[in-house]
Amino acid sequence: MSMFVLPLLFVARVGHDAGPEVAPVAPPPAPAQGVVEHAVVPVAAPHEETFGTAAIRRETLTADRFRLELQSRTLPDTLKELPAIHLQRTGPGQTSPFLRGFTGFRTLYVVDGFRFNHSAWRDGPNQYVSTIDRFLIDRIDVRYGSGSVRYGSDAIGGTVVMETRAAGPTIEGRDHTALLETRFASADRSALGHAEVGGIAGPGLTYTVGATTSHFGDLEGGRHVGVQEGTGYDTAAADLKLAWKIGARSELVVAHQRDRTFDAPRTHATADGISWHGTTVGSDRVREFDQLRDFTYGRLDWREPGLFERIRLGLGYHSQAEDETRVRSNGNRTESGFDVDTVATYANFELEVPWGLLHFGGDFAHDDVHSFQESYNSSGALTGIAIQGPVGDNATFDATGLFAENSIEVARDTTLTAGARAQLSRADADSVRDPATGNPIDIEEKWWSWAADLRLRRDWNADHGDWIALSRAIRVPNLSDLSRFDIALSGEIETPTPGLDPEQFTTLELGGLHRFDRLETRAAVYYTLIRDMIVRFPTGNVVSGANEIQKANVGDGSAWGLDLGATWRIDAAWSIGGDLSYVAGKVDTFVAPGVTNDEPLGKLPPLHGSSQIRWDDPESTLWVEGVVTWADRQDHLNPLDELDTQRIPPDGTPGFLVYGLRGGFSPVERLDVALALENVTNRDYRLHGSGVNEPGTNLVASLRFRF
Repeated sequence: MSMFVLPLLFVARVGHDAGPEVAPVAPPPAPAQGVVEHAVVPVAAPHEETFGTAAIRRETLTADRFRLELQSRTLPDTLKELPAIHLQRTGPGQTSPFLRGFTGFRTLYVVDGFRFNHSAWRDGPNQYVSTIDRFLIDRIDVRYGSGSVRYGSDAIGGTVVMETRAAGPTIEGRDHTALLETRFASADRSALGHAEVGGIAGPGLTYTVGATTSHFGDLEGGRHVGVQEGTGYDTAAADLKLAWKIGARSELVVAHQRDRTFDAPRTHATADGISWHGTTVGSDRVREFDQLRDFTYGRLDWREPGLFERIRLGLGYHSQAEDETRVRSNGNRTESGFDVDTVATYANFELEVPWGLLHFGGDFAHDDVHSFQESYNSSGALTGIAIQGPVGDNATFDATGLFAENSIEVARDTTLTAGARAQLSRADADSVRDPATGNPIDIEEKWWSWAADLRLRRDWNADHGDWIALSRAIRVPNLSDLSRFDIALSGEIETPTPGLDPEQFTTLELGGLHRFDRLETRAAVYYTLIRDMIVRFPTGNVVSGANEIQKANVGDGSAWGLDLGATWRIDAAWSIGGDLSYVAGKVDTFVAPGVTNDEPLGKLPPLHGSSQIRWDDPESTLWVEGVVTWADRQDHLNPLDELDTQRIPPDGTPGFLVYGLRGGFSPVERLDVALALENVTNRDYRLHGSGVNEPGTNLVASLRFRF
C-alpha cells in the first residue's frame, strides 16, 4: 500500500461534476478564452433526462473532455478515470465498466432517453457498450447507485445516461458546417477517423450526419509482454439526426444510428493468448465476434406553457445482433449468435403541484429474440444445427413499468424526494435445450416487482451540501439467466435455469460536497443489502464435454463502499487533486452441491484511483496535464474467479502504478490538437478480470478541425 500513499494525497477531478446539485460556489478565476472550462456544472439541455438527480452522486463528462483531452480509445474508456468505476477487458474490443462493484446487466445504460440494455445480456462483463461510437456522444452523465425508479430493472451499481450530439451547425453564425476528427495511437497502431456535417435545412429544421471508421492493430503491452498477437479488429459507424423546433422551447427529434464491429477477438481463449503471472492459455484457433447495431427513434420534448411543465415522449426500434465464430484446436468450427429486435416507448410528465414537483410516467419494451448455432467439421461440412444459440430461440421479453416521484422542499434549503415504480415483466422462450435430456423445452415466466427511493438533500449554504438516500433496486431475470446455453469463463458451459426470481438490492448512502475557498472535497459511503441475487456455480456435471455452470437465487449478502475525492484549484492556471474508490462485498454461493458459503462478489474491483495535476495557460489555449492511475492487488476471489484461469492469475491480479502526460492547444482558430504519452515507464499490467494486458508506452495524437 505504501506505493499508493503519494497519489492519495491529492486528486484532481477535471472535466466533470461530482456530488449532489448543491448551489454553485463562486467560480475560480476564468481560464483564457479558448480553453475548455473543466469544472463543469451541468445545465439541462432541452432534451436532457435530468429527473431524479437530486441527492444522487453523479459525474459528468463532455465530449471535449473525453474526445480531445482523455483521447479515449472506445466509449467505455471515456469512464476510465472517474471515481468508483473500474474497467474490465475480455478483449480490446470488449470492455465492461464496473460501477460500485457491479457490471454487465447490473449496470444500466441509457442513450437519448432509451434503455440500451436488452434481455440477452449475460452475467458478468460483456462487450455491448463498446458498440456505441464515442464520436456520437456529446455528454455522459454517470449516476451512482439505484436508478430503478426511473428506468426499471438493472440499475444497481449505477446508470450511465448518454446524450448524442445535437443536430445543427457546430459553428455559431453559420448555416452549414463540417467537422473532421482523427486519433492515432502507437501501441496498437490504430487509426480512427470521424467526419460530420451539420446545418440548418429550413425554418426550425436542423440536421447532422456523421460517419466513423476505426482500425485497431495488435496491441503491444509493456516491456516484457510485447505485441499481443490476435488482438486487432475494425469498426464502422454512421448516424443521422433531424430536429424540428416546434415551439419556443420544444423540439421533435428523429434519429438513426448504425454501428458495426468486425472480428473482435476473445484472445485469451485462443492459442494467441499469453500466460501472465500464471494464467493459462486457451486452445482455440479462432474466437471472434461480429456486433451489429441499428437504432431508429423519434422523441418529443414539449416545454410550452400549459398544464404540464414538461412532457417527454419517445418511440424507438433497436436491433442488436451478435455473431461468434469459434474454431477449436481440432479444426471443428461453430457459428453461433443471436439478434434482439426491441420496440420501446416511454412517456414522462412533470407537473407543478402544491406540495412540490411531481414527475410520473410509464414505459414499455418488447424484445423479440432469435438465436442459432451451427457446427462444422474441419473439412467445412455441416455436422449439426442446435436447438438454440447462446440464449433460447423464438423468444420474447416484455417489460411494462409505471413510476412516480415527488420532490418537496420540506424546509429552507432542504429537499425530500420520494419515488416508487411498479413493473410487470414476462419472458417466453419456445426453443430451449434441456441440459439433462438434450430435448427442446419451453420457458414461460412472469414477475411483478417494485422499486422505491427516498432521498434527503440539505444545502447548508452555497458551498456545503450533504445528502442521505435509501433505495430499493430490482433486477428481473432476463433471457440469458433463464435460457443461456453457452461457453462461460475459461471454457465452462452455462446451461438453462428456469424458475428464477427477481434480485433485490436495498442501499443506504451518505454523502457530501464541501468547498473551502479553492479546495473542493467529495465523499460518499454506501451499504447495500443483497437478497436473492442470481449467482452462477459449478454443478459438478459435464455437458458437451465441458464442466457445467448453472444459476440459483442463493446470493444473500451485502456490499459496501467508499468514494473520496478532492480538488485544489491553486490559481487561475494550476489545479491538483484526485479520487479513491473502494468496494467490498460477499454473497452466499454454492461451493459444493447443496453447500453454500459467503464468497466475494465476482471479479470484485480492487482499491483504485487516479490523481492529476493540470496547468492551463491563462494567455493561450495551451493546457498540460500529468496523470497517475493505480490499483491495489486483488486477491479476493470467489470460486468462479478461481476457475477463470485464462484471465485471473492464481494468486490474484497484481496492482499497478502508471504515469501519463497529455496536453493540447489550438494553433489556429477551430483547429484543436492533443498529444498524450501513456504508460511512460512501459509497465506490464492488467486490469482485474481482463483477458489482455493494457498498452505499454503509447503515443496518442488527436486532431479536430471545424469549418
